[in-house]
This record gives sequence, structure tokens and C-alpha cells, in this order.
Amino acid sequence: MADDIQRMKQYDYAANSNLVLQSNRSRRRDQDEGTGEVESLSVGKLGGKMGDRVMANKTEELEELMEKRKKRLRSSIQEGDEALKRGRDGAVARIAD
Repeated sequence: MADDIQRMKQYDYAANSNLVLQSNRSRRRDQDEGTGEVESLSVGKLGGKMGDRVMANKTEELEELMEKRKKRLRSSIQEGDEALKRGRDGAVARIAD
């Protein structure tokens, strides 16, 4: 019973919250892996300003996709208008009879 309680306290948050894990110094560190040292996030280390990698102009591929989408939208709107007209004409014909 006491062993169970001791085992549970071993994994308690309060007991583990301030522990700092040490890295294995004998192993070589990868270049992408952090050193653990505090570093400034200056512009030079981030690789530029936000939005620098965004393309300023639209590609031809994007223009083609946008044009196809517009055509599809126009055709679906036209089909909807035609269906409404047919429905309206049929309703008017039924009322006239």
C-alpha cells in the first residue's frame, strides 16, 4: 500500500514540474537541433521579413483556375435562372387553365 502511494507520488506533477533534463553531451548535435541557449529572434536569423516569400504576381496556372471557376459559376447561375423561368411559366400556365 505504501509502495503504491510512493510510486504514484513519483509521477506527480509537483515533483516533476521543475526538473530539467540534461542532454547527452557525448553525442554529436545535429545542426537543426537547438542548443538550449537563449537566442534573439532578430531579422537576420529569421531569414527576412514576414511576407517576403509570397509571390507578388499571379501565375498563369492560377489565372486559368480562377477563369474556370468563374465560368462554372456563371453557367450554374444561368441554369438556375432558366429553371426558375420554366417553373414560373409552368405555374402561370396552370393558373390560366
